[in-house]
Amino acid sequence: MAPAGQIQDDQSASLASTQARKIVKQSAAGANQPPAQPVPAAVVIEGVVHPLMTMELQKYIQKTGRMPKDFSEFAGSSIDSVPFAPEGMEYVIDYANKQVKVVKIKKR
Repeated sequence: MAPAGQIQDDQSASLASTQARKIVKQSAAGANQPPAQPVPAAVVIEGVVHPLMTMELQKYIQKTGRMPKDFSEFAGSSIDSVPFAPEGMEYVIDYANKQVKVVKIKKR
């Protein structure tokens, strides 16, 4: 019978091997996809994170393998209906953190 430490080491090695196989499969799956479109510079945006839409953004990224080029592309292809932002606010994608945030509308 193997010592407890060896069993634990074997389990850790098996887990690491399984995780490595998943990463290789994910990498191979993404190899056939077209190159991602350029996205705006990764600048951290100050605002309040919208948890539901951030979750939908994560699903979009997982499904397409890339960030959307803007909020309109994301909303048009991923969300059935976008909730109204509070008055004077709008939704934006924080590319640096891969989150959807509510921010004050900038005067143009």
